[in-house]
Amino acid sequence: FHNTENRPSHGIAVANHTSPIDTMVLATDQCYDMVGQKTKGILGIFMTALSRSSSHIWFQRSEAKERSKVAKA
Repeated sequence: FHNTENRPSHGIAVANHTSPIDTMVLATDQCYDMVGQKTKGILGIFMTALSRSSSHIWFQRSEAKERSKVAKA
């Protein structure tokens, strides 16, 4: 976050095992489209709000066909 030379300028940036705090920190820099697991509660409300502003892809790990749906999206 602090070293601007390490920020992606284009393409795809992958950060495995991120927390909700990581996504909020990234959102302070610029708008990123995210792929992630659906959640419930207050975080789920936040994710729904994010989906209205950009093209995020949310999936449910418990559903067998979700992996192919995400790959197609």
